[in-house]
Formats: sequence, structure tokens, C-alpha cells
Amino acid sequence: MSDFNADQYWEQRLEKSYDETGVGRRGWGVAFNRWAYRARRRVFDRVMRTHVRDASAISALDIGSGTGVYIRALLDHNVKSVHGIDLTDVAVKNLRQRFPNAAFERGDIGDEDLTLTIGPVQLITIMDVMFHIVDDARYQTALRAMVNLLDDDGVLIMTDGFLNGSEQRLEHIVHRDAATIDRWCTAAGLELVDRRPFLVLMNDPVGPGHRLLKSVRTLVEWVLKRVPGSGMVLGPLLYVPERVLASTLSHSPSTHISVYRKRD
Repeated sequence: MSDFNADQYWEQRLEKSYDETGVGRRGWGVAFNRWAYRARRRVFDRVMRTHVRDASAISALDIGSGTGVYIRALLDHNVKSVHGIDLTDVAVKNLRQRFPNAAFERGDIGDEDLTLTIGPVQLITIMDVMFHIVDDARYQTALRAMVNLLDDDGVLIMTDGFLNGSEQRLEHIVHRDAATIDRWCTAAGLELVDRRPFLVLMNDPVGPGHRLLKSVRTLVEWVLKRVPGSGMVLGPLLYVPERVLASTLSHSPSTHISVYRKRD
């Protein structure tokens, strides 16, 4: 059981920076984070086009909505109805103002006592959230809760590390191995249908190896933190190879996006 207080951590972060730095990498600047989210959005859009055939006929729930990056994406895909939940009051308040055509509630998907007014949905998105659930029991609770919220044959789009090697644990983040996550998903009632790289260059490499990439990451971070305006140069510079690598590699040294379908 972890002593990490996720509610307090994210409330403080978003109160301080309700923008891409609040939900992305602190210290890397708004400009670079926006380019990294642009790269994420391209992968997300490809997954949506592949696995969600008629978005205009479905209802969707985005979990951990933060600043609304994927709320905007779902609305751009013309999803019929969009709901969001977030841990923080600051996010829910701002999301309701930004997206009056969507509905938002405060809640923790890892809470055994979670109650929502949202009924069964055909699609759930939970992007860059699961590796922040540091307690394994709460992680599995979150999976079961999402299955219960999904309609029959519903789709879950989820990002995580999905490591080939051993997990890596920090105070506020855990990168788990793919075999463990898939075993928990199967036990919850989910079937894996797709997995692909989410970010390659524009996020931390995790897992064993990747010495060269880790050296590049250290250099990029050094420049971003010490050279004003460098994100406006490094962002577009890395965005082009990021796009190519994310669309051609079968495995990423960083994060992956997975698609699961609720089993009958």
C-alpha cells in the first residue's frame, strides 16, 4: 500500500499550472509539451479511426480528463455524447467551462466506493493515467470499474508503459510490465486487440537498456530547463522523427497505447 496522495498531488499541480505543463512534463515548458501532445494526438486519432467505426453513434467516457486534451479529441471525432471524470476540483471546474457540451464529475477510478451518474458507455479512454495509480490493488480496482462502465462489446483505449522487462517504481509513477497488465486485464474481463507505440522520442525511455536514448533525453531536458524558448525549436525538431518512429516501430522505449474490448 502506497502513502502517495494522488488527489493532493494533482490538485496542487493543476492549481499551479492548468496547461500542458500541469499534465505533462514539468520543467520542459509549455511549447515543448504542446508538441508532445500533438504527437500523442496523432497516434490517438489513428487508433480511433481503426477501432471506433461510427463515433457519432456512441457515448464515451474519458478518465483523468485533466486539461481536456482527449475531451477535445473525442468531440473532434464527433462522438455523440462525451463525459469526463477527474480527481481534482480544479480540473472539473475548468473542464465544465471549456466544454459546455460535455458532462464532468469528480471521482477516482481506483476507488472501491466510486459512484457515477454515467451509465454504460461504448468507449472509455484513459490516457497517461494508469501508471500514476501506484497501488496495485487500486490499479486492478480501476480495471474492474471500467469494465463495469463499458457496454457489451465496448472498447477501452488505455496508455501505459507495458514494459518488456521488470517494472520500475517511483513515488508517483509505476511503469509495469506488459505481461502483468494483460493478466490483470484478462481477469477483469478485457481482451487485447491492439497495441502500438504512443510516444518514442518525446518522453522518458523506461525499462532496461536504451542508453543512447536516455543520454539524448538528459541533453534535451538540460536544454529545455536552461535555454529560454528552446521548446519552440526542440518541439518541432523532434516532432517529425517522433511521427515516423511512432508509426513504424512495433515497440516503444517509452509509452504504448493499447485497445481492449470487453468480453461477453
